[in-house]
Amino acid sequence: MIQPHTPTNRYSNENAEVVFLLLRLWFGYTMMSNGTSIFDKSNEAFFLDWFGKQLHFPYPILMFYLAKGSEFFGGLLLFFGFATRIAGSFVAFTMIVATLTANRHHIYSGDGSITISFFLFAIIFIYMSAGKWSIDNRLFKLKQHFPEFPVMIIRFWFASLLLYAGFNFAVHDGLNMIFSWLSGKIGLQSNNFLIYLGRGIEIICGVLILIGLFTRIATGVIAAIMIIIKLIADLGLLDIGNANPAYAAIFFWFAVLLFFFATRKWTARELVFSRMPGIKINKA
Repeated sequence: MIQPHTPTNRYSNENAEVVFLLLRLWFGYTMMSNGTSIFDKSNEAFFLDWFGKQLHFPYPILMFYLAKGSEFFGGLLLFFGFATRIAGSFVAFTMIVATLTANRHHIYSGDGSITISFFLFAIIFIYMSAGKWSIDNRLFKLKQHFPEFPVMIIRFWFASLLLYAGFNFAVHDGLNMIFSWLSGKIGLQSNNFLIYLGRGIEIICGVLILIGLFTRIATGVIAAIMIIIKLIADLGLLDIGNANPAYAAIFFWFAVLLFFFATRKWTARELVFSRMPGIKINKA
């Protein structure tokens, strides 16, 4: 059973298992969707140019099928929770190669942030396997280890994404687009207030997550906002572009993961309360 790291252990193991299952289903489906291009031979010309002429990969067509095949079949195995650690390893390797080659110059401002985030999600499944409701657990009864170090890295990475989006006015992410859209709907002559409000939320939540203080409040706010962005986009009320739905999904699942599984180590909360006499901090 997964042991969520919470101050009072008020979230049951079953709740943690449900969250982990939904995360695995979303991530597996997302990887499968990204890899479906292997079934369309018309994509070979694009990847021949990209992998061969731009990235100078040897055997670019073979590289295309290996990369996208790892995404599709790795995602398929993750979705059903079978050979999860092997599947996660293939996905993680593909994402880190993509980051270091195609996306190394766009770590925060482009697809690099997406491939790094997918790499971290894959690492979670390498550490924890598939969870209770999976083929792996049914067949092998594998031991699950709480991914304390990967979750801590995700905390720092997620916080850095929020801070980058909040401070960089050249970035028009889904949150800022939503606040700009709202300002127009309510008839504000200047939308600067709501734009700064949106960026302020990103910065404040990013700082709180980074230092590990009021983490559940910060992640809860971000998760709720990402749901609103998804709903507005799905209802066709606002076109948030091609990349922003992916960012919204990634931010949502980072927030949910930290809401349920954030650890106490390397946090301001541990530093502050551990120095107070008479107050004991559970290290879990």
